[in-house]
Amino acid sequence: MGAIATNVQNKLREYVSVCDFGAVIGGDSTTALQAAINSLPNGGTILIPGNITLSSSITFSGMAGFAVPLRIVGIGAYGTTITVTHSGKAFDARSSNFQALMLENLRITGPGKTAAGSIGIDSNFGYGYLDRVSLSLFETGIELRTSNLARARQLNII
Repeated sequence: MGAIATNVQNKLREYVSVCDFGAVIGGDSTTALQAAINSLPNGGTILIPGNITLSSSITFSGMAGFAVPLRIVGIGAYGTTITVTHSGKAFDARSSNFQALMLENLRITGPGKTAAGSIGIDSNFGYGYLDRVSLSLFETGIELRTSNLARARQLNII
């Protein structure tokens, strides 16, 4: 069996990189990650190819629903670290429309366990998938409200 026939345009649609939206590897990329998420209202995959910082919460209010999950993928727990510098929520997935969040190959580091109100993932989604994800230095790692965490593999909450 050989490779599946495709063209460049379809191959480029497989994922977007936060760098396509102005992310600075090693710097504050909050606006770029939010723009990448907003560019995929029907789901898709976002690649974070290195370490970034978030200075405010990432939201999913523009997501259309369950049609296609939104995947945020790093290049490995030690290749992609998202450092959160504020004391709020890193990922605020409480939107009533948003149903499916998948996080893979990421380390998410918070502002410190004593930062009141700091939450790594605050969710209300119907389907969650966390694969090779590490959450540390948050007052609360994951807040599952009416969520269904369908799969958690190699999840580390410190």
